[in-house]
Amino acid sequence: MPVNPHEHRYAATASHSSLYEGEVSGEILLDSQSFRFRSEAGEVEIPLDRLQIERTGTDQFLFYDPEQTDWSVYTSEPGILSDYYFKRRNSIRLQVREILAQREGLRTLRLAAVFLACFAALAGLAWMSSGWVLQFLVNRVPVAWEKNLGQSLLDEAREDLHFVHDPKLSATFGAVTNHLLRGVGKTDYQFRFHLVADPTPNAHALPGGHVIVNTGLFEMASSPRELAGVLAHEIAHVTQRHGMRKMISTAGPYYVLRLFISDQAGFLAAVSEGSQLLLQQNFSRELEREADQIAWQYLVAASIDPRGLAEFLRKCRDAMPAAQVTGRLNRLLSSHPPTEERIRHLASLWQAAPRKSGFVELLNDTGP
Repeated sequence: MPVNPHEHRYAATASHSSLYEGEVSGEILLDSQSFRFRSEAGEVEIPLDRLQIERTGTDQFLFYDPEQTDWSVYTSEPGILSDYYFKRRNSIRLQVREILAQREGLRTLRLAAVFLACFAALAGLAWMSSGWVLQFLVNRVPVAWEKNLGQSLLDEAREDLHFVHDPKLSATFGAVTNHLLRGVGKTDYQFRFHLVADPTPNAHALPGGHVIVNTGLFEMASSPRELAGVLAHEIAHVTQRHGMRKMISTAGPYYVLRLFISDQAGFLAAVSEGSQLLLQQNFSRELEREADQIAWQYLVAASIDPRGLAEFLRKCRDAMPAAQVTGRLNRLLSSHPPTEERIRHLASLWQAAPRKSGFVELLNDTGP
């Protein structure tokens, strides 16, 4: 194959749902319009306008397309972030800036630790690299403050949302949520569910226990256990404080840590700066996976068949033909990435589950 002199190349690996052997080696090819990964096992092309970049827990960078969720491409070459083609795209430049800002914050803390002592520097480095900084800061946010924030976000959302008071839907909804909450058990949160007239089959969890549920979710879910699975997932976002983790990550954990140490009053102010992002409900892959794992535990504890969430995700995936890729189902799937990976994870949980029968029937289990 002839070499294109305008393409920039980087060594990479990739995974795909059809590659049962795991990752494959190949190369990234960048030009002015697209990002391509090529290997002997296959090739994927992503328009630069849709390219998403994340820094993984190692020194790797993850590249993916919300509209092609089967593919995940990784590279350890840091030079790719300063690539000429990336610099020309505003959406990519902003993502790179956030990644570099986080890296710079970590570097600054490491340099400061040298002046304390070598032992303290090494201990601090191990602490920060494990993600404890983020969890430490989340744990310092008072639950009462988190509840007030969730109420404020709900009050703001009322201006744009049409809340529904339908006795039939409310009765069905209450039967499912009441049973589900038995499996959640005692928490610091009091959950309140709000029905909203919106055809998108989705739900949103706000900090503090408010869960906004679209009427489109009832239309897509064909069984109460599917509805319960989606709601358990949203409840898990609340109990695991994913909203706080997202807000602190957005502000920059190390910037927020410096504020926490030096300015207790400014600490919560810095955290709340990213609160509007919670209305978009775009959590990371790590948080979505954790919410699925916790939701599974809640469902089993409530004696509800936990396969409902995977069934709902498959239904959303299968109901979205290529012609509707910009429609409301795509907005749902892109806000909970990546669907195929989550389906495989939930299938593995079922395969390993010690209990596969004896679940209760919610309503008649034929439709909410």
